[in-house]
Amino acid sequence: MIITALSSALASAAFGLLFNVPYSQLILIALVGLSGGIVYGTLLMVSSTYLALFVASSVITLLSDIMAHRFRIPTITFLICALIPLVPGGGLYYTMLEVINGTINGALIKGVDTIVQAICIVFGVVLISGVMGMVRSIKK
Repeated sequence: MIITALSSALASAAFGLLFNVPYSQLILIALVGLSGGIVYGTLLMVSSTYLALFVASSVITLLSDIMAHRFRIPTITFLICALIPLVPGGGLYYTMLEVINGTINGALIKGVDTIVQAICIVFGVVLISGVMGMVRSIKK
């Protein structure tokens, strides 16, 4: 779990560098990625991958929104960099490998699993973004 969390922080900061995020924000992006990695790694030990991805993406979205408003930076800056380590790229790779090998049933199983994982990430982002938008409109 510690390796998962630290690699999430490092990957988030690396994608921040790739996207030309100011150096002063890289630590914050790494902290948001670290938080997502901790939640994902912890929940993965006690529950399903789907729940772990949903909750981790929800935590990342919440922290991204809070940090963005606190430091007056677009939310997407934090969100994209911190969510990239959660993206099921391995599932996409293995789906294509099954297609190349000609095992369509294996490709369908892997493909559907990967799509469901991506949908769990999207639901976490959309849910928290909607709630935070409603909270901000109520405050106004």
